[in-house]
Amino acid sequence: MTDGQLGAPHYGGPPVAAVDRPVVRRPGMVVSAAVLAFIQSGLTAITTLVMVFVAMGRTGTHAVIAHTLWGLQFIAMEGLVAGGVLLLLGKHRSVIIAGNAIHLLLSLLWIGVAVWFPGTTLDPEDPSGAKGGLVLIAIAFSVLPLVSLIQAGAHSTGAWLRFRSGRY
Repeated sequence: MTDGQLGAPHYGGPPVAAVDRPVVRRPGMVVSAAVLAFIQSGLTAITTLVMVFVAMGRTGTHAVIAHTLWGLQFIAMEGLVAGGVLLLLGKHRSVIIAGNAIHLLLSLLWIGVAVWFPGTTLDPEDPSGAKGGLVLIAIAFSVLPLVSLIQAGAHSTGAWLRFRSGRY
């Protein structure tokens, strides 16, 4: 040994063989789930800013609902970014699954706000109205988290994560 370092090369001994570990590439579902989470997080950032401005001018029940929605959106947005990074690093998928689940819950809350909020009506005769548009936007906002959730929960994603952690 030289200079007291463990594992340092020494003279006269045979070379140490490298440990053969099979190379496994990151599955496309992992990349896709993370990218969809990043895109959804960006879209949520835009709507969260809008909700902050809407919440500023409200009082009473409207203010409580607006603050609750933008607070949940912020938490879900952070969960998607952190979950996407953790998934790409091969750590675990629980954060991205939780972030996507919160986003799906938010879509249901937005539909509930549009349809059942006191004092408002959804006119089925006017599908281009503001309430109908809000329901369609909420449904559209649920597509990316649903696909990302399915991909993050897929068998190939779990198998890759188990391999990365040495539990294969």
